[in-house]
Amino acid sequence: GRNHRHSQSVTVVVLLATMGALFSSGGGKKKKKAKEEKLPPREPDEFDAMDEEALKDAIERSEQQLLEIRRNRNFYQLERDQFQRYYSSVHGEVEQTEATIRRVEAQMEQMQDHHRNDIRIYLQKVVHLEYEHENNVKAVHRQAEAKRSSQAEQHAGRREELVAKKAELKRVLATEERQYEAEIKALKESERKEMEKLREQFEDSHKDLEAKYEKRLQELRDDLELRRKLEVHEISERKNKHINELMVNHEKAFEEMRNYYNSLTTDNLSLIASFKAELADLRVRGEENHRTMTKSRDEIGCLPSLSRRLKNG
Repeated sequence: GRNHRHSQSVTVVVLLATMGALFSSGGGKKKKKAKEEKLPPREPDEFDAMDEEALKDAIERSEQQLLEIRRNRNFYQLERDQFQRYYSSVHGEVEQTEATIRRVEAQMEQMQDHHRNDIRIYLQKVVHLEYEHENNVKAVHRQAEAKRSSQAEQHAGRREELVAKKAELKRVLATEERQYEAEIKALKESERKEMEKLREQFEDSHKDLEAKYEKRLQELRDDLELRRKLEVHEISERKNKHINELMVNHEKAFEEMRNYYNSLTTDNLSLIASFKAELADLRVRGEENHRTMTKSRDEIGCLPSLSRRLKNG
């Protein structure tokens, strides 16, 4: 990205400055005087303090970076040629597609003309069918009116017959209702007498059962009272035994818990001591890291001035 291009430009500037320094050190007095007259005085940079070996190393590194830049340029040129081929191929396909679209549009226009002609034909057929439908509707209305008149006459005759049948059925129903009322009255009277007899029998049997079950209930109460006393005594004995077992288990568990927490306290004290030692070590490392970070910040702060000197040089 941008950082890579910036580093490449800085490398080229370093290479040119280094080569210029070497050529200026081996030139004649006339060239030095001409450069001193033409070029303004420049500030000393880091390359002035280098010896010949360091400058050669810098030149070798700069040449390697220049070769890398040339390889990247060739790679980008190959990519550009490939994109050009892709563009030519896609452009041809686009022209073919446009030609196909024009043919399809012409076919669609022709189909639309045929469709408009078909619509005109169908509209004429619809007008003819609507005329025939109107005539058929009128004929159906005439037939329906004739059938309605005949059905109204039949309905009137049928209604008179049903009115007569209804009056006859009402007379028959009134006669049957009177007969049913007399039968129901007789049945209610016989049912009342039967119910009184059954009520007397039920009351006698109820009194006998009540006396019998009262006696049985008293016997059950006495039996249950005796069982209750025995179970209460047994439960009391089991309760005392369980209380004694709980007291013994509680003493045992309390002793085990006390031993556990004593050992846990001892382990925690040893862990706290080890953590304190680690904390002291971490503080020392933090101070060393802080000094290293401060030194790195100072070095980074010197980079802009170095970049400006390289550009000016």
